Amino acid sequence: MVTKGLGIGRDLMSQCLYTLDCPKLINTISANRMKEFKTLIKEFDFKLFEDTVNGLDEYSFNGLLTDSEIKQSFEAI
Repeated sequence: MVTKGLGIGRDLMSQCLYTLDCPKLINTISANRMKEFKTLIKEFDFKLFEDTVNGLDEYSFNGLLTDSEIKQSFEAI
């Protein structure tokens, strides 16, 4: 099933921003998926922060989470 171009990603991102009350989410995108997210990156004005995350070909936008911040977010669940 192909869902490309239906605006589902845009709607999900908008809902995340609204629900989290956060104008700029920190997020990462795998290098092999960048093409798929190109439109969302432009539409939501994501700013490239780092192009290698923990030695992986992964792009970080709008900032970078530290290991301790990641650990804290999992502990809070």
